[in-house]
Parts: sequence; structure tokens; C-alpha cells
Amino acid sequence: MLSEIDCSDENYPSDGLPDEERIVIYVSDGQTVPIVVDSYEPGEAGPYTLNVSFTPIVCGDGTVGSAEQCDDGNTMSGDGCSATCTYEPDVLCENAVELVIGENTGNTATGTSAFEGSCLGWDVPETIHRFTPPSDGTLTLTLSAATDLGLYLRESCADFGSELACVDDGGRGHDETLMIDVTGGEPLFVIVDTYTSINSGPYTLTVAFTPAP
Repeated sequence: MLSEIDCSDENYPSDGLPDEERIVIYVSDGQTVPIVVDSYEPGEAGPYTLNVSFTPIVCGDGTVGSAEQCDDGNTMSGDGCSATCTYEPDVLCENAVELVIGENTGNTATGTSAFEGSCLGWDVPETIHRFTPPSDGTLTLTLSAATDLGLYLRESCADFGSELACVDDGGRGHDETLMIDVTGGEPLFVIVDTYTSINSGPYTLTVAFTPAP
């Protein structure tokens, strides 16, 4: 019983319509799945029809299946989505968008879902930026969006443990601000992430830098 994958008994016969139950699950190649059709109570045992359909998940078809992290329509590695449809963090980091001092725009809805911060970003879309301080000083990042977004700062893009700060203090339409002292010439990675998938969308990221005296 503890090996149960799913169970459905949400409907019952009414107004002349039959009892129809539906289960959709992901299965692995060669996996055997026992299927048990049961009655709600002894007096309701009887005949049934069980329709079974199977849709293969194909890496490279442009559709992200339940067992895929990504699917960019090809089976080539080195473009951020590997030949087995998993994210390639190092490649994504290499392609990080450079930030400039002033206003920068982006959209998490068109990003990946490969990273997460300590305060947000679990399996929801993000965009990756890079900024190299021109000297020692104070970096101020202000994130403005109509949706609920946040941001985190890392010393090493693909290393969760290199996070320096993470902010997601406000909700929809509230600015998020991160201020931190930084070292000149040391690249930093700024990841704008989404609180929940329905909150992905466009944003403005304003960068201000004050050199150390």
C-alpha cells in the first residue's frame, strides 16, 4: 500500500452520467505499474471500461515534459539545455546579461528555472545578470516590478553556497532593494527570481554604485 502512486475517486454517477475517474502520471521506460480498480462499497461492485493512453516524452521536441527540466527543440549540448533536456548551469552563467549603472530591464517569464535563492525561486523562472564593480564601493540594486519578484546576489553564479544576500521583502508592485559593500574587479551575479510561477513578468533593475572614499 505504501507504494501507491496516485488514487482517484472524485466523482460518482449522477443524472444518468457514468462515474468517470482520471489519473495522469509520469512513468519510466520499462516500469511496471499495477492498476487496481476498486469499489467505494461492496454494493457498488460491477462492470467497467478502463481506457489507457500513453504519450511519450521526447527530448528535443520543444515541449517540456514532466521528466524534463528544459526542452529547446534540439538535442545539442552547450546551449544551456543539454542533449538529455537538463539545464547546463555553467552555460547559463556564461550567457548572463551584463548590468550597466542605471536602469536595466528584463523579464523572468522568458527565463530559465535552474536556480533558487535562500528566500525565493523554487522551480520558478529567473533571469541571470552579471556586474563587475569598477572599484571598491557600495552597490545598490533596486528591483521594480508589477508582480512579486525578488533578487539574490552571488559571488559564483552556479554555487548556491556563494550567496551574499537575498531579498524578497515586499509583494506585488513593491520595490526590492539590496545594498552591499563590494570589491572592485570581482564579478558578481545578480539573479532576479519569481516568488511563484504566476508572478513571473517584466521588471526594471536599477543599479547604483558609490565608490569607497
